[in-house]
Amino acid sequence: MDQISEYIQNGCKTAFIDYSTTSNLAFQPRIITNDDDNCEYVLNILEQRIRDCECFYLSVAFISWGGISKFKSAFREFANKGDKAHGYILTTDYKLFNEPNALDFLLQFPNIELKIYKVDEDDKEGGFHTKGYIFKKNEKYNIIIGSSNLTFYALTKNKEWNTETISTQDGQYTKQILFEFEKYWSSEKSVYYKDYKDCYKERFQINKKQKQIALHENPIKIQKVDLEPNDMQAAFITKMRKLRAEKKDRALLISATGTGKTYASAFEIRTEVEEENLQRMLFIVHRKKIAKQAKETFENVFSDKISMGLYFADYKETNARFIFSTLDTLRDKDKREKFSEDAFDTIIIDEVHRAGSNGYQQIMNYFKPKLWLGMSATPERSDDFDIFSLFKHNIAYEIRLQQALKENLLCPFDYYGISDLQIDGKTFSDEDFSNFNKITSDQRVEHIIREIKYYGYSGERVKGLIFVNKLEVADELSKKFNERGYRTVSLHGGGDERYQEYIEKCIDRLTDDSIPREEQLDYLFTVDIFNEGVDIPEINQIVMLRPTKSIIIFVQQLGRGLRKH
Repeated sequence: MDQISEYIQNGCKTAFIDYSTTSNLAFQPRIITNDDDNCEYVLNILEQRIRDCECFYLSVAFISWGGISKFKSAFREFANKGDKAHGYILTTDYKLFNEPNALDFLLQFPNIELKIYKVDEDDKEGGFHTKGYIFKKNEKYNIIIGSSNLTFYALTKNKEWNTETISTQDGQYTKQILFEFEKYWSSEKSVYYKDYKDCYKERFQINKKQKQIALHENPIKIQKVDLEPNDMQAAFITKMRKLRAEKKDRALLISATGTGKTYASAFEIRTEVEEENLQRMLFIVHRKKIAKQAKETFENVFSDKISMGLYFADYKETNARFIFSTLDTLRDKDKREKFSEDAFDTIIIDEVHRAGSNGYQQIMNYFKPKLWLGMSATPERSDDFDIFSLFKHNIAYEIRLQQALKENLLCPFDYYGISDLQIDGKTFSDEDFSNFNKITSDQRVEHIIREIKYYGYSGERVKGLIFVNKLEVADELSKKFNERGYRTVSLHGGGDERYQEYIEKCIDRLTDDSIPREEQLDYLFTVDIFNEGVDIPEINQIVMLRPTKSIIIFVQQLGRGLRKH
């Protein structure tokens, strides 16, 4: 008996006869599921098998972009093996579920073949519903059969059962599954997708339009109900009640970007209003657009039960019960003193990690509310100012990025660490980022575009943010992107009110699908802006071209793409 056969026999004995039998883990049959607690997912196993194998056969009913996009790095690695590796993927037009962009993505790999098994809706044979993954390396086959399609939820979230077994090429199980695959692959109903794609795309679009028409003609009626806090927000409210009962005058909410900290504050304030403990509130942000968005959030929670107003520039709605203002407005002594120092029961500071600045300190030294509530995703600072001490270490609630993702409060995302351009075998170093000509060279621009096109985005068109380190770099890269057919602008922090309006217009051009295509933007190149305090949930790609050793800046930039939309 050769060594592989011995490993397989011992593995089967462990799996099926006596679990206490010692055997090589790589040869033990096992169940593959999605398990958040142990960070084990169907995706991880399939990705590893694709990277390692010399040949694979996949037969799956449904393929979505959210699923297939998870294998971008693995498929590229497999393709780099060239003629030494070959892949066969068989799927179907059953229910017209498979997304054309997901299937188109697979056509770029010369050593991967893709076929569609055509199913007639009235076919008495029934639908095509296989979920099988076969991987060959030398004489060993890893065979996974179960419930998982190549969709995002099947690979990472759903309750799925899949069984992986290990066999040799002479094993009956291997011969049976390969025979089944070959039967459908060679069937007259199976066609190469590259020959069928135009027809499939037309059918897919017709089906999509029919569903839209049906939805329009028979709209789903949703009864309007009062908004209620989620579990995170409810826990925050409970802790706030305790802090208020103890007469604490400061509280800190640490909440990852996109987890709903503004809604959390609105729900908490609603509780106080309902119990007649609060009359007036002031909400302070550092940009006008954020103030307007915060006001809209509070209006969603309170309906029309409370008067709300804006206080800055042309808005001077000072008699409203709830007021939303900006740092620039309130650090002006005359504008600040339009209100008495005890005018507000609660004052909320958004992005409170900025509170060490002179402007915020002037505001905090003037007003005397019953409670200051500070909110931030990243209260830690790189300077010596201690936000935690400022708020007397009264942490009302804390939910960080990892927990927020686990609680499904943020959108799922793919993160790719991509090697920068190599010249003469040397990759860019940190020192190279001070060399303008190097980081804006045509060669590097083409490398960046090649990578962002390959790794892609979610949605009909790209709506991206690109972070760089200097304004002149942003200007030059934006210019070179535009020369290559993209629509981009470069933006920076600061500027007068007119420039702030220009920024808002650029955001609208990036996100608004209703404006003419020639007016839309694909990317915003940004310098010292959008790291924080901006809500653009439509963003579907973040490109980090700025070197940083600050975890705070890194998480802030990553957070721009994590809001659900």
